[in-house]
Amino acid sequence: METVTMLPRSELLRRAVELGPVLRANAQASEQRRRLSDEMLEALGGSGLLRMRVPQRYGGYESDMRTVAEVVAELARGDG
Repeated sequence: METVTMLPRSELLRRAVELGPVLRANAQASEQRRRLSDEMLEALGGSGLLRMRVPQRYGGYESDMRTVAEVVAELARGDG
């Protein structure tokens, strides 16, 4: 099993900020299709943010809820 180092809140927030332009660029198309674009899904998956609540023993970051809330708020700035 893969061992993953927990990322600090600052790194996860930085990654969320970096996704802002991708989220904004795809927001209208995603709204019209009523699903996330492939580009958005790849960007989110590649950022590691989808692993925030996954336990570390299963390859996740096991982030606390404060971190998750702050990251989600930052992502919402890109596309609510």
